[in-house]
Amino acid sequence: MATISLKASVDKKSNRVVFVESDELFVDILFSFLTMPMGTIIHLIISNLSPTNGIGCMNNLYKSVENIDVKYFRTEACKDMLLHPRNSAAAYCESLKLKIDDIDTSSFFCCESSQCIASGYKLLSQYKNLYCGCGRPMSRNLNLSCPAPSNSGSDERNRGVFVKELARFVVSDYFQVMPASTSASISLLTKLGVMDTSNIEERIFDIGVTEVLELLQCSLVSRTPLTEVLLSRKEVPDVSDLDAMKYLNSNDIKEILLNPKIAPGSGYKNQPLGVKEAVDNQQYYYNWNSSKPLRTESICTRGYTPALLTMMDPKSPYKEGTEGDGFLLDPAMFTIPFNDIYVCEVQIGREEASRLLAASFVSESALTDTFLRSLVTISCPIGVTCTTSSTIDSKWEMFQHSIPCKFRVTNVSCMAASFISELEAAIVSTPSPRLMTGSLACIPPPPLVYLYGKVGSLFLQNIHMPCPSSPSTTSLHKPWDHGKNELIIGSSIPLVSVKMELFSAFNLHLRRPFWLLISLVFLLLLLLNSRVVLSDPNYLIGLGSYDITGPAADVNMMGYANTDQIASGVHFRLRARAFIVAEPKGNRVVFVNLDACMASQLVTIKVIERLKARYGDLYTENNVAISGLHSHAGPGGYLQYVVYIVTSLGFVRQSFDALVDGIEKCIIQAHENLHPGSIFVNKGEILDAGANRSPSAYLNNPAEERSKYKYDVDTEMTLLKFVDTEWGPVGSFNWFATHGTSMSRTNSLISGDNKGAAARFMEDWFQQNGIANSYSDESVVDGIPRRISNIIPDLHENHHELLELAASFQSSSGQPATKILSIAKRVRSALRQADKPGFVSAFCQSNCGDVSPNVLGTFCIDTGLPCDFNHSTCGGKNELCYGRGPGYPDEFESTRIIGERQFRKAVDLFNTASEKLNGKIDHRHSFVDFSQLEVTLPKQGGGSDVVKTCPAAMGFAFAAGTTDGPGAFDFEQGDNEGNAFWRLVRNFLKTPGKEQVDCQHPKPILLDTGEMKKPYDWAPSILPIQILRIGQLVILSVPGEFTTMAGRRLRDAVKTVLMSSGNSEFNSNIHVVIAGLTNTYSQYVTTFEEYEVQRYEGASTLFGPHTLSAYIQEFKKLATALATGQSVEPGPQPPDLLDKQISLLTPVVMDATPPGVHFGDCSSDVPQNSTFKRADTVTVVFWSACPRNDLMTEGTFSLVEILQGKDSWFPAYDDDDFCLRFKWSRPSKLSTRSQATIEWRIPQSASPGVYRIRHFGAAKSFLGSISHFTGSSSAFVVT
Repeated sequence: MATISLKASVDKKSNRVVFVESDELFVDILFSFLTMPMGTIIHLIISNLSPTNGIGCMNNLYKSVENIDVKYFRTEACKDMLLHPRNSAAAYCESLKLKIDDIDTSSFFCCESSQCIASGYKLLSQYKNLYCGCGRPMSRNLNLSCPAPSNSGSDERNRGVFVKELARFVVSDYFQVMPASTSASISLLTKLGVMDTSNIEERIFDIGVTEVLELLQCSLVSRTPLTEVLLSRKEVPDVSDLDAMKYLNSNDIKEILLNPKIAPGSGYKNQPLGVKEAVDNQQYYYNWNSSKPLRTESICTRGYTPALLTMMDPKSPYKEGTEGDGFLLDPAMFTIPFNDIYVCEVQIGREEASRLLAASFVSESALTDTFLRSLVTISCPIGVTCTTSSTIDSKWEMFQHSIPCKFRVTNVSCMAASFISELEAAIVSTPSPRLMTGSLACIPPPPLVYLYGKVGSLFLQNIHMPCPSSPSTTSLHKPWDHGKNELIIGSSIPLVSVKMELFSAFNLHLRRPFWLLISLVFLLLLLLNSRVVLSDPNYLIGLGSYDITGPAADVNMMGYANTDQIASGVHFRLRARAFIVAEPKGNRVVFVNLDACMASQLVTIKVIERLKARYGDLYTENNVAISGLHSHAGPGGYLQYVVYIVTSLGFVRQSFDALVDGIEKCIIQAHENLHPGSIFVNKGEILDAGANRSPSAYLNNPAEERSKYKYDVDTEMTLLKFVDTEWGPVGSFNWFATHGTSMSRTNSLISGDNKGAAARFMEDWFQQNGIANSYSDESVVDGIPRRISNIIPDLHENHHELLELAASFQSSSGQPATKILSIAKRVRSALRQADKPGFVSAFCQSNCGDVSPNVLGTFCIDTGLPCDFNHSTCGGKNELCYGRGPGYPDEFESTRIIGERQFRKAVDLFNTASEKLNGKIDHRHSFVDFSQLEVTLPKQGGGSDVVKTCPAAMGFAFAAGTTDGPGAFDFEQGDNEGNAFWRLVRNFLKTPGKEQVDCQHPKPILLDTGEMKKPYDWAPSILPIQILRIGQLVILSVPGEFTTMAGRRLRDAVKTVLMSSGNSEFNSNIHVVIAGLTNTYSQYVTTFEEYEVQRYEGASTLFGPHTLSAYIQEFKKLATALATGQSVEPGPQPPDLLDKQISLLTPVVMDATPPGVHFGDCSSDVPQNSTFKRADTVTVVFWSACPRNDLMTEGTFSLVEILQGKDSWFPAYDDDDFCLRFKWSRPSKLSTRSQATIEWRIPQSASPGVYRIRHFGAAKSFLGSISHFTGSSSAFVVT
């Protein structure tokens, strides 16, 4: 017997299936459930499982059809159609590996007379015992010789029926089907409230036809079909979100599954459900001169032309009829069992028919539940254990009420444990509701009204959470006189809507003055319990965040172009953060900030492709901006142009995929979080987070221009505060210019540098203190917020007792683990987040081209003296000149300090933001070829000159590097000449022509990248420029690093155009910010005067001395179009070079440990009975495997756990924490053995207690399989 194997993740503690992983074979079977007629389902269950098994009232309905005499039906076939209906998608289901539908779809019936079928009436039927027009029975069986293929047009090698072959899926216990991914696993664990994955184990189940039938039955009556069938715990797939082109065989397949039709001939007029009947466009031919006479194509044999047959409607009682009506003869009267009778008259329309259908699955009194009741269905919230109480009757329970009134909710499918027995409330003690999206279980009741009069009975009929925009409503309805007495209470936070009906044999009197008093009190309580900013929302806002860390081993880091800087661990993880702002019925914009060095044209192209596949034209390159914060400590290899991936040994697919996946997922999160809200803007100065690293070039700008500004760097931070109408503050994005170079060129740990650190500090600050403490920052110790969850109780203060506890937990041997274990154990795991959107904070980059975070100055490492001012050299050598950060010589401390300075200013601006953004959402975008762009420049005496930009080229000073990361050999900044030796080396690659040399003057060309095309383009030429508008805020998306003065000129030019456009919406209050390194990367942009000096920034300005003028010219065009409402030309499309990429990075071959050692074993543990103090460093070394085997996306390699009670470990710090470092190493490049060193620098905010360090990893076998593991250190005490 055929079977299918499923890999299930089972929660041992609750004995339930969390989800199963499967290929297309199982998912095809589940999806086939959507195509099956109900009669087939009931028939299969009764015939194959048990005659007593059924589905609510449907079992009775099926048996009723069996028992009704055929004389009451229009035709004998009508009864057969109801008991054994045809599936309109039967041709597809024929190819299922486990076929449960026993209907023979190739069988047809025709007249007994061959002459009649060949040249007479030529009628065909799918059902037996109809009568032909000639009067004979249609009893002759014909089998279709060549049935239509199940997947016409698809790849012949594709064994999938509905979904594509080799597609992997995750199927939840409640039959939610999603493409297999880490985020899918997180989502399912979150919904099920699984907090501790140590109880999750993987099991393999082999299922056959019987199990499939049980799943079919349970899918209609149970919320846990997989658990009930696979685990035998006795007590509809969603394909709408699947990408049809990626996972399904076609869009037609998706339509069949989402909108199934009944088989041809099964419909009838005025059907209340409105289900459409499939149209059979297949033509059938009869060839009497063939061994298989029934065919679907007209093929002449021996001179005989086949006869075209007409399909009969099996419901037609007329011999020649092809159109029937209903199934029963008119008139016909039937008796319905007495226990379902209610003396009333009802009208049945589509809504009533739909409710009746739903009730027939879950109820044994479907008519009553449809027409006399409103079924109460309350779903349990995340993290609440749900059960069904035996005290809850299946019928409405009447009870006496008193003051305050107590009542029971009955007839529910699932109740939270703490609310099973009763719900209680009074007007004087309104509970603050726990707001959630979706369905609720533990719904605090609204204040109950006081009823005056004699004691009566209260009938609670419905509880639900209204739409966010709906007011809270309490309705009283008296059925005996059909009158209504409604109390409507408006609220900015809708709570609960309750509809009650009062049944009484006596009169009830409502005192209206008292109702008014209740209304006022209730409204006051709502306002007192509201923490939301009371302002009218004018936008839809949504924010999202996702892990983009990428490979933490073997990959060259992007930024310094240092071939020796190879990733070997994690300082803290990288994230993509996004916001979406939309008009309710209009434009929208998306801004994504990456903890990466810069955006990539190829990444942007692929993200837009995915968004278009998911959302159509809602998100395109026009309104989506993707920006990098310019950390020089992230994995490289994700850009498409040769010059940017030379040091990474070409293209690195893991880096690229991590970015594309993370950006897409954070935008999806933001889209799903869209909700009415407001945005506030604020500005402030930071004077100690940036210094100009090329002051000699800055001083070459006109003195008159420099005199307008107090500093040689931009000191202003612009911050947006996002306030959700329901949830309150949900995030902030800010723009401030300083380089991501606090971490040096010798660092090998992945890090978001100072801006990434600031983002983590602010997100932690808000989650722990933002609301509860009115945004104070008292809990910030040394700039780093406290990270231990506040649900951890106060621990033992007795040191001796702590040591005894610690001694009972020795280092454990490495153990196998599940892939999702590290995800679930994260401190910030989505499984632990509250039932509201997480706070998202992004520190975005601006015009940082010449701004360094190393604010103490530049010094020679050999003498300690300041470097040469003009050339940044020491004795003529640039390699010895380095900038010093505020934490010198500790680069981690410098990163923390610069991050903290930005974080503290952002908190201040966040708390004091009061200017609300108002106005339109708009955007303009264009691609521009900068390689030979004509630029019109005004002359001083009037008139203008036309100049051109140049194909990209890099000067000699580019190789000198900067004081943040000096280059090698004898290059130096400020070199306008170059030298003969390096010219000779250059000419081996490409000798620039005279026109190019003249165009780029005074830059001496080292690499003529714009004209180098082998093996493909070395540098970009077509670049995107973009303006996003949110009310009075304008964001300029630039694809490079503008210097301080270059950015000032661009901002001023755009602001002048907008204010002089005649559009009254743009006035002096407009805010213009530059978003640097956005959508792609094209290096630097200096002013004309700075270019002449040819320091590093000028040498890296690709398109010649007029590059800035070209940008200003093109952005002024966009600004004019934005202000006047005009469109712009899209421009030439940049190339997609994905298929041309070359990668020389060697794959992971295998991992190994010494004999007798397991992955995850400690090779160096903490000392026995050890005690550490705050500021101490705890170090543990584990036998590990290459981090490239599993990037641990949304997970963690390292974890610090704190002991709660005597045996429960709680996550305290992980890869996201500044104080914890994961270092990976191996003896040599070719070694299969490796170790992970985890260092925890105990922060001042750490709570005293018992701790241990844990490591998660994944090892690759020689055959290529990946096995996850975990190990832990011995416990130790922190005082």
